Amino acid sequence: MGYPAPPGGQQPFQQPSRNNTPLFIALGVCLVVIVALAVVVVALTRGNTDASQAVSAPSSSNQVLPGANATPGSETEVVETTEPPSTTAASGAGLFDKQRVSPGMCESNGVCRIASPSGNFMCYITPDSANCSAPQGEPLVAGLLVPLGGGSNREIPATSISVDKTGKTSVYAITAGVSKMETRDQLQPYIFPYGSQIQVLGFTCAMDADTGVSCRNDSTDTGFSVTRQGYTFF
Repeated sequence: MGYPAPPGGQQPFQQPSRNNTPLFIALGVCLVVIVALAVVVVALTRGNTDASQAVSAPSSSNQVLPGANATPGSETEVVETTEPPSTTAASGAGLFDKQRVSPGMCESNGVCRIASPSGNFMCYITPDSANCSAPQGEPLVAGLLVPLGGGSNREIPATSISVDKTGKTSVYAITAGVSKMETRDQLQPYIFPYGSQIQVLGFTCAMDADTGVSCRNDSTDTGFSVTRQGYTFF
C-alpha cells in the first residue's frame, strides 16, 4: 500500500543526487601544480649548488703567472742579474747629505774659503771653480804624483784638486805662486765643521770625518772627493 498523496496534489520531497566530478577535477589540477612547483624548486637548488662549486673550485696547480715560478726555457723566463754595488765616492751619493750652512758674506764677495777641521785641506769656491789644496809644503794625497809639464818627464807631488764651471775635474800641482798657499796656522780662521756643507756660486762643498772634503758642480753633478789616502772623481 503506498503512501497517501499529500493534499493539493503535491509530490513528496526527494533529496537531489550528488555529482562529485568537478571536485575530482579541481583536486587533480592542484596536484599537478604542486608537483610542477616541486620540480622547479629542485632544479633551482641543484643549479645554485653547481654554481657555488664552480666559483669555489681551486685554480690549477700547474698554472704559472707571468714572471712567477718560471724556469729557464719556459715562455716566461725570470733572469736575475747581480752587479757590484757602486761605491759612495763613485757616484757622489751620500756625500752631500750634510747639514747646510749659510755662505754668509762670502757669496757677495765672490770667493768663499773653507778649511777641513784636520787642517789637511783649504778650499776656495769661486764662480769659476771649486778647488781644494793641501797646506803649503804638503802633498794633496800621499804618494800622488803628476807630470811637471813643459816637456819634462819629471813628476812632482800633486797639491790641488778641482771641478770647474763646465764640470771638468782635475788634479794638479801648483808650481807658481806656491808662497800664496795657506799654512796650517793660516787655515784656522776658515775651519768648516764636519757634517756640514755649503752651497754657493753654483757649487756645493761638504766636510766629512771619513770621506774628507767633497765638492761638486751643481749643474753637472760632477766633482771630487779627497782625503790624504786617496781621491775620486764622480
